[in-house]
Amino acid sequence: DGITESINLEKVLLSRCKFGPSLSAIGKLSKLKTLEIDTCSQVEDIGALALCAKSLKYLCIVNCLRLQNFDVLYHLEGLEALFLRGEKTIPDVNFLHNMSALKYFEFSMKIKSGDLTPCLDIPHVRCPFSRRSYNIKDKELPKNEEALKSISDELRFIWF
Repeated sequence: DGITESINLEKVLLSRCKFGPSLSAIGKLSKLKTLEIDTCSQVEDIGALALCAKSLKYLCIVNCLRLQNFDVLYHLEGLEALFLRGEKTIPDVNFLHNMSALKYFEFSMKIKSGDLTPCLDIPHVRCPFSRRSYNIKDKELPKNEEALKSISDELRFIWF
């Protein structure tokens, strides 16, 4: 558990990691602000992120094909930016109602319900793949460039 020896970490990039199925060690990083989980093929459970809910501001999940449960997103109320990328399908985006600090939301994951109404309360939303089943198209989603600028300095080395 080398990661827990660095409990003061604020930014973590997990890319093509083979450990899993849980990210329980991440829950011990009480100062974690930025987390990217990219193509971690064994990860099935990200529930430990709830333990970082007070500090976590920026979360990016990319191509984690075994990840099944996204319920932890309901607990990440302090997020300012959320990226959900890949081929996964999530049931809905109702967790956005709990994220009052969220300034930027980008997703390419499929939304099973097709209801993007919760996105309308987020200052800047990007959906690069419009789907016929969605009730709102990307061009109709909020596009507040100031919100984007406010987070871009923090994220420029990771996602932009």
